[in-house]
Amino acid sequence: MQISEMRDHVRELVAVLQAETAVYRELLAVAIREREDVRMSRVGAIRSAAADREGLLDRLQSLEARRCRLVETLAAACACRPEEVTVSRLAARLPDGLRAQLVRCRDELVGVTERFRLENGRTALLLEHAGELLQSSYRVLKGLAARCGPVWATMWRAT
Repeated sequence: MQISEMRDHVRELVAVLQAETAVYRELLAVAIREREDVRMSRVGAIRSAAADREGLLDRLQSLEARRCRLVETLAAACACRPEEVTVSRLAARLPDGLRAQLVRCRDELVGVTERFRLENGRTALLLEHAGELLQSSYRVLKGLAARCGPVWATMWRAT
């Protein structure tokens, strides 16, 4: 592969990484909104956020497939297997401007995916806590029903 052809593929890779970063930023915004909706028990908004997330994940999957195809192509230029293609390995073969773009894209993508991972962790903890509260409430109600009998039965009896 000629160096100009490799640069074209790297430019395309940069565009894919930028698009992935944009999708992750949107996913992060949805995750933050979803956590707040869970916290406020807004069921309709939670469903809407889930639908938004699904659409974004479909876009991300498409971008990932494109990125993998590019990595396979670039592996030949680097004389390595696709799983050995790294930003560092590519950057070593690139002019300064393109190298800086590629490294910046990697850093931005790593940063936003880390923030997304942390936000998902916060939501998971919130949901786990909510589940524990519901279980505790159920146990209390079950205990009350066992001691007092059905409270609602007298309301429905004909007098």
